[in-house]
Amino acid sequence: MRSLNYGGGVQSTALLVLAAQGAIDLDLAIFANVGDDSEDPGTIEYMAQVARPFAAQYGIDLVEVTATIGGEPDTILGKINRTKRSEVIPVRSKEQGVPLSRSCTVSFKLEVIGKELRRRGAGPDNPATVMLGISADESSRSGRAAKAWEHLTYPLLGLGCDLPRGWDRPIMRSDCEVIVRDAGLPVPPKSSCWFCPFTSVDRWRERKRTRPDLFERACQLEAQISEKARKPRYLTRFGRPLAEVVQDEQLVLDLDSELDSCTGGMCAT
Repeated sequence: MRSLNYGGGVQSTALLVLAAQGAIDLDLAIFANVGDDSEDPGTIEYMAQVARPFAAQYGIDLVEVTATIGGEPDTILGKINRTKRSEVIPVRSKEQGVPLSRSCTVSFKLEVIGKELRRRGAGPDNPATVMLGISADESSRSGRAAKAWEHLTYPLLGLGCDLPRGWDRPIMRSDCEVIVRDAGLPVPPKSSCWFCPFTSVDRWRERKRTRPDLFERACQLEAQISEKARKPRYLTRFGRPLAEVVQDEQLVLDLDSELDSCTGGMCAT
């Protein structure tokens, strides 16, 4: 079984296109929806209007899976709201502090995708080939430990597998955008939760301009998490409330800041 972990972003969409073109062999793609109340609305819209119809057109089985609680769908935002702990997502406790522990990736992506693969027959004696959409400019994010039921591959890098047919070099994010456009598809927005602490300041500023409703909700959620923890918790690494960070036009980001941003692959799926 050859499966793509489809995140809804440009790299995994490029792999979906390459599969449709016959450049890689693919049996199915799995999208772990962390919740319609949690995923960026742009990703949900892209899935419904672009990715799913495209996959169907080329006979690719694009499966959507979700975490559950008590037999009902669960979401990251739902877990944040009901738990007394603040470390559901990788918030920070102080300026330049390392992100606190998180359960979002494991509980809402890795476990639910693994459950679906095992349901389809993957196991230690018959591991699924799992493709991850990490591009060459983000290769440092490759290499997470594989589970017993999976063999991880990085087709864009040629790691654990051959490069897609027709390519003689690792594929960059910019290449992925070209692949998607050349297939007649719009380039998807960056996929992440709308409140993800790995979001760059520039993207927070863009969200404030384009989706002020989501930005305000993120500010409120940051305050809610701090109140629940009974100590400050932040959605950026600057040790100040999100609204203050975004308003600070003098804030100069160093190059390392991009390592914290969700440009792709931070959820290791």
